[in-house]
Amino acid sequence: MTERKEGNGKLVSRQTGTQYQVSFDFTIETNLIARSHAVARGKSNAIGKVNSTTGALLPHEEDYDLYCDDGEIMHVRNMGLGQWVIEADA
Repeated sequence: MTERKEGNGKLVSRQTGTQYQVSFDFTIETNLIARSHAVARGKSNAIGKVNSTTGALLPHEEDYDLYCDDGEIMHVRNMGLGQWVIEADA
């Protein structure tokens, strides 16, 4: 199953607390596993991009909290070269 999550929000560095206004676009791939009349969620993979709406440089190799305009909060990581991933909360 493929899901798309896009919008605007506030990105907050978990290391420094620095805040950025951003736009984002993620594609979330989820493998569903059927087990004895029930469907269980399997492994998910979420890759996308995050861009500052003000043109600010977003440091790579950092973890961030992304506060989406719809109220959802996601833990994301900038992997560098424009690639971002949604990570499970630790």
